[in-house]
Amino acid sequence: MQGENYTKFKNQIWKDKSIKGYEKLVLIYLISYNNETLGYSFPTKKQIQIDTGVSENTLNKVLNNLIEKGYH
Repeated sequence: MQGENYTKFKNQIWKDKSIKGYEKLVLIYLISYNNETLGYSFPTKKQIQIDTGVSENTLNKVLNNLIEKGYH
């Protein structure tokens, strides 16, 4: 596994019962692309769809749900 990249995220995400499967998947994906200098993630919606396998409609719902739940 030498040279592989890893994503660190708070254990709170696993324990947060208000966010479900696809929401956790997309949230962790966005965390993996977070730019700490700029303060946001940079993948396009299309790239998120390709990498996670989440459909466009589901992704839009997931992103809206995460914003409503304070994950923005």
